[in-house]
Amino acid sequence: AIPLASFGGEESCEEEGDCIEGDCENGRGTYVFTDGSSNNGKWKDGFPEGPGTLKYINGSVDEGIWQGGLYIDKKN
Repeated sequence: AIPLASFGGEESCEEEGDCIEGDCENGRGTYVFTDGSSNNGKWKDGFPEGPGTLKYINGSVDEGIWQGGLYIDKKN
């Protein structure tokens, strides 16, 4: 499983990255990290939840199912 930190809370978007589209707290959105990688998909309580795609800056992609911020299963 690949853990992701919560994007809500006391830290500002400028310190962690930014939700550039949609709702990255409770909905569907795209979040870009400060290193340029991004996560697009469904969000619940500031964590990726359900189907989504994590794109790394090196070009690799994890597409699948997320639960509580953890990547748990590849998309078939």
